[in-house]
Amino acid sequence: GDSATEHTISLIVKAPLSPEDSVFAEHFKDSLKPIYENETKYYCEFISETYKLSKHNVVPKYYQSPNPLCVVLEDLKASGFEMVDRRKLLDFDHCKLFTEASAKLHALAIAINKSNPEVIKSFGIDSETLDEQIKSVMCNNLIYITTYLKDKPAYKKQFDITKELSENGIFWTIYKEMMDACNSNPIRTLTQADPWCTNMMFRYSSGRVQAIKIIDFQSVKLNSPIIELVMFLSMSANLEEILQN
Repeated sequence: GDSATEHTISLIVKAPLSPEDSVFAEHFKDSLKPIYENETKYYCEFISETYKLSKHNVVPKYYQSPNPLCVVLEDLKASGFEMVDRRKLLDFDHCKLFTEASAKLHALAIAINKSNPEVIKSFGIDSETLDEQIKSVMCNNLIYITTYLKDKPAYKKQFDITKELSENGIFWTIYKEMMDACNSNPIRTLTQADPWCTNMMFRYSSGRVQAIKIIDFQSVKLNSPIIELVMFLSMSANLEEILQN
């Protein structure tokens, strides 16, 4: 008789936190929903459209979920991908893989904006509510950093800067001016907008990095690709090691 064939697959399910279980989710519930929807839309609409132009493999394989706020992805660890040590940051070979993969997604977004602009236009709409939430988080982060550096004389220069930024709100003025300049840039594309080294995974062969998958597209927005590159280099690249080598 016919024998049944079994196939096992390991999946990762990203689901929203319940407001009942998280103070953060309760406080930001009004602005979190569009963020969750952003990632679902990115995979289901944008990535699906990119495959019509290029059969790339720089993001995880995704599966349609009946819950519009949930994202179901392949478990990259099952394919040999792993995260880097965020404290060591990324060397040149890792940075090269990210910039190539990121540039591919940027280029595909520019192409899709010409062939199917509605897909791209649906992303990156910043609301006043979300702006206020971002401002609050940034301010609190500066206060935490200032408090941490207060009794560390070796970091007095950094302490003075963060203290000034946290007290007079200039950080928000700088941030908004930068974003306004980006919005007027003639070259804008869909960016991941959070190129921290924990938002990508790598696969290795004989000790050398060979492949990358970019993950976490909740913050995706229309922006200048140069801004994303600068953010990546400042957040994730081990510039001291790269320059020495």
